[in-house]
Amino acid sequence: MVNYKDNKVGVNYLSVCKIAPVSSPALQKNLEMLHYAPQSTADLNLQRASLITNHRLQITDRYQLMSRDKKDAIDYGEMPNNLGYHIHRAYSYFSRVFAHYGKRFGIKSQQTTILALTQRNPGISPATIADFTSMERSLMAKLTADLEERGLLERHQAEFDRRHKGLFITKAGDKFITEILNTFVNELDPRLTRNLTAGECKTLIRLLQKIYKD
Repeated sequence: MVNYKDNKVGVNYLSVCKIAPVSSPALQKNLEMLHYAPQSTADLNLQRASLITNHRLQITDRYQLMSRDKKDAIDYGEMPNNLGYHIHRAYSYFSRVFAHYGKRFGIKSQQTTILALTQRNPGISPATIADFTSMERSLMAKLTADLEERGLLERHQAEFDRRHKGLFITKAGDKFITEILNTFVNELDPRLTRNLTAGECKTLIRLLQKIYKD
């Protein structure tokens, strides 16, 4: 038990209660038993603060143990045998890694796809991109409008069908997506594949394509 009489910081009972709410039944019982021991109010508060703090440290230790070795601390049941679980975990990791670059370039992951496809396919329709990437049409319209407002994309009548307008990348957009794709090759992909060999990467790509391709 922590002896706050020797603690130079001088943590008091009220401050401890603010950061460690009394909620454990066992802790409540120990706190109630303190009242039966003859002691001054100051000593009582010190003892109560000590009990609460030690209770809080025990909880913190549990969480730290879970963080250090989650496999031993958490029972995952059948989840490790579920393909969807691993796909979700992989996507969550990708989202965390991409967030750094998304903030750096001020762009969403879907917008990089829109720009990259437009760069390689001048005049491509938004509907074609949406179908190819399984993106909702409403989201496609919103993301495309943002890219147009930023001067990265333009709409012009498509040569093959005057009734429709296709997407064309601007000079600024071409320079922008080229820089992003180069950054992905040099920085993003190495982070995502840090634990994979070149052969494993090719195998993973091939297997993932089998999942999302009809």
